[in-house]
Amino acid sequence: MFAYFFEYIWKNWLIMAFFAPFFMALVNILDIHFVRNVYRDARDGVFISGIFQLIPWILVPLGLISFHPPDPTVFVLALMAGGFLSLAGYFYFRTIFLNDMVLVQTGANTSVLVVPFLAWLFTGEKLALVHYLGIILAFLGITILTFSKQKHPGRLRMFFLPLFCMVSLLSFSMVLQGQVYRMMDGDFWTGFLLFILGGVLVAFGFFLRDSLGFRERLGHIFVLSRKNLSVFILAESLSVLGIFVSQRAIDLSPSVSFVMVIESLLPIFVLFLSGILVIFFWFLGKKEALSIYVDQFTSVWFKLMAILIIVTGVYLIT
Repeated sequence: MFAYFFEYIWKNWLIMAFFAPFFMALVNILDIHFVRNVYRDARDGVFISGIFQLIPWILVPLGLISFHPPDPTVFVLALMAGGFLSLAGYFYFRTIFLNDMVLVQTGANTSVLVVPFLAWLFTGEKLALVHYLGIILAFLGITILTFSKQKHPGRLRMFFLPLFCMVSLLSFSMVLQGQVYRMMDGDFWTGFLLFILGGVLVAFGFFLRDSLGFRERLGHIFVLSRKNLSVFILAESLSVLGIFVSQRAIDLSPSVSFVMVIESLLPIFVLFLSGILVIFFWFLGKKEALSIYVDQFTSVWFKLMAILIIVTGVYLIT
């Protein structure tokens, strides 16, 4: 019974796609804490994520999963896709230093429109009219969320460039990797392992252009890891799981655009989890921690209206 249930989930792209925003919402909630209290800058987040993304490779020598060197073209495309995601992660950390995770994620979710355009441009993918309608509705909801903080136009301008870079890189990553899985002909693990390897290489490549210097940054990361090891393990394990289920959804789905629309639900999970943490810290009387997550409920009615529109769009594409 359990084996049947697991196999059903493993082969269902929609379930996998819904897992992705849930895991990433948990990571985002923890990232708010890291940015406020732990990380010095965006490079800290990229380096630590890169270290933990090596974990799936440990499963290869243990014989739990297999790796088969693919065609050179597929090899390079998978590395590039992973590298783009790692670069997107750098700009993601740049933006969340502004501490409105819901706003940052909804801005990032303009990928809902960018991914279908790139998929059409580079792979010739065409969807049914109702699917495009669902995508447009999801984007409309995201736009309402993005502009729910009109009283802070300066902050919007401040993170427009890194947000634009993040959206572009994330979209390229998804479209490229979707093509990789089609070319891999069912060999998910090889495509996934190459994808995360590309991300790791780019993450460690930041060492080459670091104003702190290699030794100082490495020492700084070591100190952070020693002080926050248990929290890092939790957050980065969830991050790897989020990447994994997202990649599996891309591998199985009829269109990478559908996966992007489902992942646009991430702000809903962030709001929900932030609400739980607000109640939790209120009972504990921890006002400083409480204030971090209360910020996520700015203009909450705009956000709830936008979420309803996004959910309608998701219904149309599924």
